[in-house]
Amino acid sequence: MKTVLCAIMLILALSAGNTASAQLNGQRQDDPFQAKIKKDQAKAMNKDRVKEIQQDTNKLLDLATELKKSVDAAGDNTLSLEVIRKTDEIEKLAKKVRDKMKETYNAPENPPFPDASRAH
Repeated sequence: MKTVLCAIMLILALSAGNTASAQLNGQRQDDPFQAKIKKDQAKAMNKDRVKEIQQDTNKLLDLATELKKSVDAAGDNTLSLEVIRKTDEIEKLAKKVRDKMKETYNAPENPPFPDASRAH
């Protein structure tokens, strides 16, 4: 009876160890389905970021054109508050575009799979 009980406890202990090991492996490695979802999300975020950059650069071009017209229309020693306001707006928008260009949303290239040679 003791031998059977010891054998059952040994089997339970080994199966619990295998379950814990499998859970640890699962935490270290992404599920291929989850990796695909992350990659698709990163692509969508990058696409949105590029669209925002394009919109902001178009607005930047419009502001620079307006600034040029205002400066050309101003007298020799006269710059209006509107010109100063436009230069501030251009500066803020240019910084926003620069910061957005630095952003990149990365997704894992290929999900890691367990190495069969290290299985046992």
